[in-house]
Amino acid sequence: MSVIAVFGGTGFIGSCLSEKLIARGYRVRLLVRDPIKAREFSEKEGFEVVEGALPDLAAITKCIEGGSSDFSGDPSGVVSGVINVTGQRGRSKAEMQTLVEGNRNIIVAMEALGVNPYIKISGTSVRLPGEKFPLMRHLLDIAFRVLLPNPTRCKYLEQEDILASQLDWVMVRPPAIVDKPASKPLQAHEYQHLGMSIYREDLCEFMIDQLDSSRWFHRCPVLGYKKV
Repeated sequence: MSVIAVFGGTGFIGSCLSEKLIARGYRVRLLVRDPIKAREFSEKEGFEVVEGALPDLAAITKCIEGGSSDFSGDPSGVVSGVINVTGQRGRSKAEMQTLVEGNRNIIVAMEALGVNPYIKISGTSVRLPGEKFPLMRHLLDIAFRVLLPNPTRCKYLEQEDILASQLDWVMVRPPAIVDKPASKPLQAHEYQHLGMSIYREDLCEFMIDQLDSSRWFHRCPVLGYKKV
């Protein structure tokens, strides 16, 4: 059974993602900072848990490499892929630095262990170098830079490190994530704005699909429901 490392796996997106991975037959290995949450998830079927935080390269390496007696749950070997859905909940520079450092540590550990792919959540307003935005996404980019400077800079710094890596990566760019089912099928596009929100479960299913497909490797799909 393939094991996938999920960073941010106990949050709003990550909890849904982890359950869907298990439903598809994967095991899920989480990095959990809170000992109470770590114990809670280690008792669930299909989970392995490593206690630690994003700035701790040793903990991240353990989470990706596996095979350690320090695991909570039944430990297995090196993971078959990594999904990172961590995101900045506040606006502080310190939190931004933690997330950027964590992303760098994940890249370092994956490259050292030869693990691919790396699926990372970004944002619909994040622009690639040299990318020309349609008007709506250009306006969103300006708004986020002004209203949420640290979270926006965080996404750009994470993107910079991923683009410079040797990994097979996919940076997913969703709009606002909601817990309300959509009535239309999910769409993905290289750059076009596809709407203002996306259903959490659709986002999770899309990210899991990328583990077994190279279609979007080294690309940054924008997600939504508007047909182009």
